[in-house]
Amino acid sequence: MDFLLEHGFPIERIADSLRAASIGWIGTGCHRREYGPISIFATDPMGLNPLRPQDAPADDGESFYLFDGQFSTGTSYFHTLLPQTSASLPKRIDDLLERNSAVEAINAGVFVAGRVGPKGLSLITDPMGQYPLYYFQSGERFLISNVMRYLTIAMKASGFAATPSLLPCLQSIMFGGAIGDVTHVREIRRLPFGHSVHANPKLHFRPSAATDYTASYEALITETHDALMRHVVAVSGAASRPGHFVTDVTGGSDSRLVLSLLMASPLRDEFLGRCHAQFPHPDANVAGALFARYNLRIAQMPVVVDSDPHFWVQKLTQRSIDGVAGLTGGTHMPTTPFFKLAFPNLVHFGGSFGEWGGAAPGHALFRTPADLESTIENVIDLRIGRRRKNKSLELITEEGKSIVRNNAIAAIHALEDEGVPREQLNAEFYLRTRSRSHFGLMSWLNNKSWVAPNPLASPWMVAARRALPWALHSRNKVVFDLLRAGGREDLTKIPLANTVWDPEIVPAQERQEYQSIAAVKVSTPAMSPFSQVLWQGMPVYAAASRQRMTGDVSETKGNAAARASSSNSSRAKFTNMRYIDDYQAMLRDLVDRVPAQHDLWSLVDRNAVGRWGSRDGAKFTAIDTTIVGFVLSGSAWYLDQPEPAGVEELRNFDPKSPGPRSAKPAVITPPKPPVVAVKPNPLAGDGRAFLDLLKSDPEFKKKVMIQIGQKPQFYLTRLEEMRLDLEKADRLDEHAAKTIGEIKRRLEVMLLPPADAGI
Repeated sequence: MDFLLEHGFPIERIADSLRAASIGWIGTGCHRREYGPISIFATDPMGLNPLRPQDAPADDGESFYLFDGQFSTGTSYFHTLLPQTSASLPKRIDDLLERNSAVEAINAGVFVAGRVGPKGLSLITDPMGQYPLYYFQSGERFLISNVMRYLTIAMKASGFAATPSLLPCLQSIMFGGAIGDVTHVREIRRLPFGHSVHANPKLHFRPSAATDYTASYEALITETHDALMRHVVAVSGAASRPGHFVTDVTGGSDSRLVLSLLMASPLRDEFLGRCHAQFPHPDANVAGALFARYNLRIAQMPVVVDSDPHFWVQKLTQRSIDGVAGLTGGTHMPTTPFFKLAFPNLVHFGGSFGEWGGAAPGHALFRTPADLESTIENVIDLRIGRRRKNKSLELITEEGKSIVRNNAIAAIHALEDEGVPREQLNAEFYLRTRSRSHFGLMSWLNNKSWVAPNPLASPWMVAARRALPWALHSRNKVVFDLLRAGGREDLTKIPLANTVWDPEIVPAQERQEYQSIAAVKVSTPAMSPFSQVLWQGMPVYAAASRQRMTGDVSETKGNAAARASSSNSSRAKFTNMRYIDDYQAMLRDLVDRVPAQHDLWSLVDRNAVGRWGSRDGAKFTAIDTTIVGFVLSGSAWYLDQPEPAGVEELRNFDPKSPGPRSAKPAVITPPKPPVVAVKPNPLAGDGRAFLDLLKSDPEFKKKVMIQIGQKPQFYLTRLEEMRLDLEKADRLDEHAAKTIGEIKRRLEVMLLPPADAGI
């Protein structure tokens, strides 16, 4: 459900514009209703409310119910795309609003729920405030919506400015998410964390209901596991049948926890696995081992393409940038363009929100116990200093970095003023910034296109983390203990990608066993027979109406397919690195088309943008590419305010009935991993000794080149690791750098696609 609530803003003359700007599936139609001084415009795909003629007056005592997202309570699950779950939802909403149902009754979910009636307006979001809800206020007049574009349309129609802001994008680059209640439109705010919103007709906010969880950590772990399990069981009972159930399988601990829940649920024989990475990526290596050990089947996922073979989407990277810009203002990493189709029978589980257990090392404020005793200013400066080591932060001007620094310091002090103890500051700051801007927003968006249950988006996870000191929750103890609480010690003993379980969270009598389990790196030999991408894309053909409206298509002739981009995928060590060539072209275009005196350059460093647009693309790291993507999407929003597309059609996903040009799906049952003699990695060990031997022994060099030529992508990555290790140890002289460069160039040539390759 997309909705706009207003007092003092006539919306009848903009109803058509609002309908066109909807993000989710419209369903049976749009509602326009008045309840005294408060008016409503809303879609209603669940059929929560009776459909009446437009502008029909509400019946006496009638209430209009609002709901979007997904959550479970007890054994009941509710989702916007599952109208079969709507019958008891109004009663649940009443209970939550009137506090007849405690927050602890919610197992998991990200949602907004509310009611408009004779007593006015009341809206709540999920207990951790992850669902994006926005408002604009001018005196007594106000607008409230879950779709940013609804607000800007209504504001502009009434003569109010809607000024694009780059600040949330810069905050996301430096601290992982927007800080506080700022949004990418200066005049619009996000619902304050931990509050509900009410109006009758005066707008006001109330602190959300207090939670009362069991004090004992041991008891909380048991109850948290029970809540996560109830959520998965509730999803199983509510989902459409025949359903297509998929879970992400990676090298991380969070997706592994979700896997353990599914293996113990009624879906144990129905769910399929998916891993986006490909060997030698550590995620793919570990995922392959999990597929083999637990006999998982490989999932098909829909790939939405144009139904007309004469048309092909152009400039895919630019569309990704514009889509993220229009939806988030550059506060999220660019991904593929938003689906135009929604699949209500596709249920896609994932490990998002696992960081609620307290372990988010990439976004840590505190690294050592000494940091806990330091001043907040020093802690923030240390964090920014760590980010500065990655040169891509130079894309932000010193003025921009200073503004964001002060924002972060003020936000941390505000948490202290709320009474948040030092031990919990890092996790609470993460919950309000990175989690809200990234995972909360993606949950809102994904659940427009399919059922994304997000079982780890549970207030019980946060309660368990709050019962632990920083030294334990930051080491991922909550997730480790939840795996064991479900009886899945076996899953804790399969290696993780790029990390290991910290000895401090492992029972003392088992530490020696866990210390023998090494982290899986890029250089780790294959742990299973799987080396392909562990998922299958199934083309689903959709009309190209939005593409044709924007002129973003071109006719192709014969067998020559239009290229989506000019990216050289041979360099793609990580998924987002395939965009490097396009990103660099877009950086150069930004410098060319935006005058030097434009105020964009007060926050984005023009000289740095020029340098990054022309530097050697082979030197980009994954984080470089991510930050450049943020800068480009934030700049696109600031300069152009592109309009995001929405869902145009509802359709079941049926991999057993493939569409045109798609192959019939093969059910892959992986064999048990055989014991295979693995050739030694010629690049393992002392890199400098290896390079010296290459120089002195031509026969050795010949054998090495034959061996590494069999896996060029793997050894390209290992060579880059070797170069970085030697550089860090100050052992990278001119000869070593030249030798590595020569080998890398030869391997890159092996990876070049054929000249007539399609998209």
